[in-house]
Order: sequence, then C-alpha cells, then structure tokens
Amino acid sequence: MWQLPDYEEVVTVRIWRAAASVGLVAALAVATWLIGCTTQSSIQPPPDTGASVRAYVGAAVCQTCHRSEHASWTTTKHSVALSVLQQAGQAENERCLPCHTVGYGEETGYTNQADTPQLANVQCENCHGAGGRHIANPSQNQMNIPLNADLCGQCHTGSHHPNFDQWAESKHAAALTTLQENPHASDACLDCHSVEARLASGEHVVLALPEQVETVVAQNPITCQLCHAAHGSPNPAQLRQAPTELCVQCHTDDDSSPPSSPHHPQREIFLGLGGWEPNGAQAIGPNSAHTTAAALACITCHVYQTAPDQPTDENPVNTGHTFLPRVPDACTQCHEADEAIALMTAAQDEIDTRVAQLTRYFTQDDSLFIDRTTLGADDQARFDIAKFNVQLVSGDGSSGVHNLAYCRDLLNISETIFTSL
Repeated sequence: MWQLPDYEEVVTVRIWRAAASVGLVAALAVATWLIGCTTQSSIQPPPDTGASVRAYVGAAVCQTCHRSEHASWTTTKHSVALSVLQQAGQAENERCLPCHTVGYGEETGYTNQADTPQLANVQCENCHGAGGRHIANPSQNQMNIPLNADLCGQCHTGSHHPNFDQWAESKHAAALTTLQENPHASDACLDCHSVEARLASGEHVVLALPEQVETVVAQNPITCQLCHAAHGSPNPAQLRQAPTELCVQCHTDDDSSPPSSPHHPQREIFLGLGGWEPNGAQAIGPNSAHTTAAALACITCHVYQTAPDQPTDENPVNTGHTFLPRVPDACTQCHEADEAIALMTAAQDEIDTRVAQLTRYFTQDDSLFIDRTTLGADDQARFDIAKFNVQLVSGDGSSGVHNLAYCRDLLNISETIFTSL
C-alpha cells in the first residue's frame, strides 16, 4: 500500500507539461511570469558573499521585466504600506518600519523617505529577497518564490493582525501532517493537502514548462499563498478566486456517487445537490436559508472578523484564520445571539442523533445491521444510496448547520430505504 514518507523525507508530485495540459497560450503566459524564477521553495539563492550581492533594488527595477506583476502589485495594500504609518504618525517608528518598507535595518535597505524613497512600502524583495544578484545575472541568480507561511508570518502576526498565529491553529496548517498520518492516503490527496501540489495542478499551474523539472517538492501544508495571490487580484483580500468559489475547490466530494464513500462534501451539502433519490436520480434540494443568506458562502461564517479598538495579546484582532465559525458572533449577522445558539444546538442534536441511528444499519455486529451481500441487485443499489446519503450528511461535518433542510431530506430517504429492507 502506498504511504507518505516520514517528515525527514520529501514527497514529490508529478506536474503536467504545458503543451498537453494548459495549452500553448497558457504555457506562454506562465513562461512570462516565470522568467528567471522558480516555484520550488526548496531551491534557495546562492549564499551571500558581501553587501554588494545583498543590494535591494526596488520594485521600479523589477518592473523592467515583470510588468504585469508590478501593475497588479500597485493595486494592493502592500504597495501603500508606508502611507499607513504616515497617517498614524508612525513613519519613523523603528518597530513598524521593517514590515512597511524594504530591507529596513539592513545595509542596503530603506532608511528614510528622503534618502531611499524607492524602497518604501512592501515590495517584491520583501518576499523574494534582495534583487541585486538577480539583476546582475538573471539566468545564474534565480529568485526564490517561497510558499511557506512563515514568510507572511514575519509581519502578519501579533495582536493587531494575527493572521499567521490563527492559521497555525487551523487544520490547514496541519494538512500535510494529517496526510502523512493517514494509512489510506494516496498521491491524489496531496492536491488538497499541500500548497505546492495544488499550485502545480488545474488552473493554478505555475510550473508547467517543458524545459523545467518535472517534479515539485510538496513541503508545505495549505499556506497563505494558496488562497491569496501575492501580486494582487480583483478579489477581496487578494484572494486567488472569488470568495464563493475558493473554499469549494477542496471542500467538495467532487460529485461522487454510490457505492463509494463521500469525502469532505461541504460543497454538495451547502448547495443541496450531492445526494440521491431511491430511484437513482440525484436529490436536488430542498435548501435552507443559509444557502442564500450567506452572501460570501463559507467565508461569511468561517472567516468572520472582529477588531477591538485597542487589541492586546489577551484580546487580539480576530482575522478568522482558524477557519472555525465564531459562534455566536458570526451568527449575529442574521440572528440574535441566544436565538442562534438555540437553533444551532437543536439542529445539531437532531442530525447527530439521526445519523447515529441510521449508521447502525451498515455497522457490522449491530442489531440493526443489514448484510448487503444477502440482498438482490436492486435492493443492493437502494442500500448503497441510503448508506451514501447518511455518510454525505455525516461527512459534511456541520451536523446540519450548512443546510438543515437538505440534510433532513437525505436522512428521510435513507430511513425509508433502510426500514423497507
């Protein structure tokens, strides 16, 4: 059986050739972006040999070759980071400047607005490293494109913006470890458990040129760079995709059907389209109010943010990056707090109780267990539908909160089938 290696070893992911997978036009677009760069976070620039090779050059110099990235960057908050300090009267605060300028405190970095205006704000070199060597010889001195969360965590941390701190508590941060510990894992699982794997597939191909290497090392879990486009995007918070589309790229059962077992079917339950009728037709709806009231879908509740007037370590800003719904705060967008808790508790108690009862029909040694092998072909098909629907509701993980009406309907279908058998 295939198994992921230990932590000390690496996991490699095959990636598609551009001509075959993304087409010539897409390949050329990727090529333009990748000139002189590499997406392998394991490849580091050559060791520094002195201040001259640690020279910061500024985004205006990078723009010479990377025009589209520069243009996109100018639309981000990073591009005006120093102005935030200026407006707050903190433009000379040495504690703040390292995260609002390029290379502050280093020999060739930002010193002040009068002497080094070209290094104001958060620019290319905050993430990619000093560009002096690359500018001198681009082909020999490739820039690093790091995909680890620690990079963003250098600045996005602390009580005022604890994005990294809260992410570190999330299941996203443990996604690769979780896969390594799963004896049933396969190569396909890496696509939703590693940022390197995800960015090397589908519409996010970033290393797909025939002349590039054919593998990319999966070293990191689901990090900031997977959801947020560092160079900017038309979506809020520089998200790679619209908020209603982003999470369901991974949190989906991918339209599986009986007799398979559904896996993380949040998309299907939320949209009310993943289950099956007794006759083998797809069960569509009914849907609860959450499916339309949550304007940003998952993000509405799972990335709910709050900001106290004076953040402290004991009462920090909540960035929503644990991705756990903040109950009842997130619920108060539509409900009174007490009402929300009461509704949630009632729904989850109902669905959990029913799932537990119906699971007994396919749990061996239980008094309600139905031996599928003793059924005829038609009844086996109906049994598979009933089991699938129960597992779909259970696998969603919200115990009915995502779409109570649909969960009830699927469990009613399952109960009817099981009792008839």
